[in-house]
Order: sequence, then C-alpha cells, then structure tokens
Amino acid sequence: MLVVFTRHGLDGFTFQSIHKVLHPFYRNHVNYAVSLALFAPLMWLGLSWMAPHSRKRKIMIGIAAFMLLAVYLSFTRAAYVALLVAAGGYFVVRWRLTKLAIASALIASVITFGFFAYRNTYLLYAPNYDRTIAHQSFDNLIEATYKMEDISTMERLYRWIAGVYMSKEYPLVGFGPGNFLNFYKSYTVNSFQTYVSNNPEQSGIHSYYLMTLVDQGIIGLLLFLALSFYTLIRGEQIYHSISDPPRKRIVMMALLCLIVIHTFLIINDLIEVDKVGSFFFIYTALLVNADIRWRQTGVGAKT
Repeated sequence: MLVVFTRHGLDGFTFQSIHKVLHPFYRNHVNYAVSLALFAPLMWLGLSWMAPHSRKRKIMIGIAAFMLLAVYLSFTRAAYVALLVAAGGYFVVRWRLTKLAIASALIASVITFGFFAYRNTYLLYAPNYDRTIAHQSFDNLIEATYKMEDISTMERLYRWIAGVYMSKEYPLVGFGPGNFLNFYKSYTVNSFQTYVSNNPEQSGIHSYYLMTLVDQGIIGLLLFLALSFYTLIRGEQIYHSISDPPRKRIVMMALLCLIVIHTFLIINDLIEVDKVGSFFFIYTALLVNADIRWRQTGVGAKT
C-alpha cells in the first residue's frame, strides 16, 4: 500500500494512472482492490486483540484507516460494494439469516435472468458503440455505468451473453477448463460489441459463476454453488455453536472474507488468481478445521 500510494500520489491520484503504479505487484486495480478488501475483516479481528486506548490499538486503527483510503483510491466499484456487503453479512450471520440471504440471492438471480431472456429483452440494452468508451475520470465512470456507456461494464455484458449461448451448446459438462477464450467469439452478439472486444489482453468472461458454467457445465456450477452455500451456512452454525468470543470472531472473520470474495466473483473470475484464489481455499480450510476441532474437542462449545 505504501509503495502504490507513493507512486500513485506522484501522478496526482488519477484514475487513469492506477494501473501502471501497481506493477509489478498486481496485474490490474481489481486484483489489488480485492486483496485490500480481504484484509478488512482481518483488521477488524486484529483490533479485538488489543486493549482499548492502547498504543497498539491506535496504530492498528491508523493502518485500517489508511487501508480504507487505499481501497477508495483503487477506484474499484466492486471493492466498495464488497465491503458494504461484508458489513451487512456480519449482521446476517449474527441474526442467523444466511439461509434466507442465499435463497433471496438465488431468487433475484433467476428473476433477473428470466427478465432479460424473455423475448430477448436483453437486446434492448445494447450499447451505443460510439458512446461506450473508456473514461479518464472516475466520476465520469460512475455516471457512465448507470447510463450503460461504460466500456468495462458493457464488455462484460458482451462476454456474459456469449457465455450463456455457450452454456446452451454444452449444458451438462461445458467446454472444458480454460476454453472460454478459444470459442466465445462465435457465440457473441454483435450489437453488444465495444472498442475492446478484440480482447488484446486475452482476459476471461469476468464472472466466476458464468465461467464455471461454461467450463464445467451445470454439473460443475451446481458443485461450486453447493460448496459455497454449505460453507457459509455451516460457518454460521459453527459461529453460533461456540461461546468463546475470540474463537467466534475468528469464524466470523473467515466468513466475512469469503463473502467479500463471493461478491467479487459476480463480475470477476478471480478464484484462479493466485493472490485471491489462495485466500478462498485458506478461509474455507480454516472453517473446516474449526468445525472438526470444535466438534471433536468441544473447545469453546456451548453447553
């Protein structure tokens, strides 16, 4: 953060310079932002270990504030949303609403997909090729997003539509791992094409859920969703099954980090990024370990 902040500051903290100041640490600002966002629950956990008004706690608060500033200056919309969702996720877990939240998310996804698929309604949202451009100002980017004139958002739609058509071709087992780039061009809809649709970076579909559907079919997607949902639901059960506050906070931290990752996965395919995917499996393993240990030994268990 210090290196990036210093280099970014020398460029005036501009939106267009955020990419170049990240090298060689990160490929782009999304990978950087999700790594920062993943440390927010860890900072919250660390603060709970320190005595109130102690010097260490004050230092930690300062570092946490600096980290939030770094997230803001990453100019990554998904990071802002992920932190807000994680904050809400804290209360969802505390109030035992995880099952309801998952069911609501599934219903909303089905309704949204059905709306756009009905009589090809999605075609009404095709972008204006000449006005859908890359923006040099973050304020302009936010405005362009809700006007459907942001090239990043519309290029995602271009690839998502191709992914849906690909999944119809091989619905059960998909095209095989890593094959989206090899086949998606023939499944695209030209009216959603943007200036960057030639894809010089050879980037993927930008949605891990859709990527799993394309690569591994419905079977693969259902397996991943089952793993994800069970981990969150079981994590909530673990949280409420123990009474030891420090151990409860560790479980909550792991759950919040997984919520951050799952939020990013809606519009990014980050599980296969080393600096993100490793955290997904580490926090999942932590919950598995907590489940096994506390069930077998009863450490911290409620009586």
